[in-house]
Amino acid sequence: MTHSGRRKQQGMSMVTVIFLLVVLASAAAFIVQITQLQQAGAALRMLEARAYQLALTGVERGKYHIYHEDGAQGCSPSNYPKDIPISFTKEDDPLLVNFNLVANVNCHKTTDNIANWTVVSVATFQEPGDPLHVNRAVKVHFSHGI
Repeated sequence: MTHSGRRKQQGMSMVTVIFLLVVLASAAAFIVQITQLQQAGAALRMLEARAYQLALTGVERGKYHIYHEDGAQGCSPSNYPKDIPISFTKEDDPLLVNFNLVANVNCHKTTDNIANWTVVSVATFQEPGDPLHVNRAVKVHFSHGI
């Protein structure tokens, strides 16, 4: 092979190396982007599960309020509907401080002295429009004699 033929081959190997570096960098950037999307999705699913569990907690708090704090008041229209805000401190759980949790308790008395209770608990994280906005609601109906 002549001296000029080797120079052409050396130039071609440089082009090949640059092409491979660009392809590998593109593949690495794609993998990083997919990994970030998966992590964001996992974080959002964790927030959704936490919001659902908090909404269930709000229902239990509403039921406690009915049986232990409003027991003497019964199912009086002047007392219901009632919102029961539930707050958390950093000592409870630092991750719960950013959640807004409200339990709404309502009662309707029937003519045969049956109280029909409804507890709606809503747990919200961040404001609507925020990429991490999560809102979960749980609604429970139950009845008992008064």
